[in-house]
Amino acid sequence: MKEASKIIELINVYVGYTRPVLGPVNFSVSSGEILGITGANGKGKTTLLKAIAGSIPVFKGQIVKAKGTKIMHQGQRPVRSDDIPLLVKEFLELTDSVKNAPDYLKRVLHEPVRSLSGGQYNFMHTWACIGSDADLILLDEPSDNLDQEGMDILFSTLAARSQERAYLIISHEKSLLKKTCDRVMEF
Repeated sequence: MKEASKIIELINVYVGYTRPVLGPVNFSVSSGEILGITGANGKGKTTLLKAIAGSIPVFKGQIVKAKGTKIMHQGQRPVRSDDIPLLVKEFLELTDSVKNAPDYLKRVLHEPVRSLSGGQYNFMHTWACIGSDADLILLDEPSDNLDQEGMDILFSTLAARSQERAYLIISHEKSLLKKTCDRVMEF
């Protein structure tokens, strides 16, 4: 069995927008590992994922990623734009995640993205990350609006995860964290 390698390490990291709202944060995640992050609203969990993804700056500290690390980030409540005339299949092709899409999505592959329910839309975004070839998957409330079938697929997919990649999952859904995470941090 291949030894797990460190994908990312956070060293005394402080994150925020106009001022730090979370910090210091220290942890590392290795390949094959799922780290769950939970806590009350407004504590900086989403802000932390955005900093790891590189979409906002770090006030202080250091985020060290393994060389060549590819990151996919599913943001909380992905913004819908009904003006973009994409089919679900075309959206998933953007991350090369259509090839291994579950039946849950295959049933709607030829539907316009704008026609999806809130849960289907969130699952499509989540699957675009999970089905990609990224090394680090950042999921922010991936179970939002999912029906039971979507939840079951999410749980089973994470349980059968690749040992080559790592996951960071923010969730208030205790059952998701308990069933899928190797460890959970609370902020």
